[in-house]
Amino acid sequence: MDKTQIIGLIAAAITIGAMFELIRRQSIKEKYTILWVLAAIGIVTIAVYPQILDNIADLTGIQDGPNVILAVGGLAITIVGVQLSIEVSRLEDRSRALAEEIGLLRLEAQKQREQD
Repeated sequence: MDKTQIIGLIAAAITIGAMFELIRRQSIKEKYTILWVLAAIGIVTIAVYPQILDNIADLTGIQDGPNVILAVGGLAITIVGVQLSIEVSRLEDRSRALAEEIGLLRLEAQKQREQD
């Protein structure tokens, strides 16, 4: 194993360890951790078998193996960005609905106090 492979394995181990620690502290939901664990598995795979990048590059017509990482990373960031935008929109709608409900409950409580 060369130095690059060892660094890749260390990076993957740190990523997996950090994700388990975040789950333990309940700082991150399990559904998001799956993406990070898959990324760590990908790092391990590439670190142990670096020729995979060249094989994928040849199959997809990409000029160099490392460009595959860039392409996959860009695609992953786009997918995560869209997913997070959907989640933020959903939470924004939920917050608005809860704020409206609180306003109605306060109005109802105020009317109840005025009647008493």
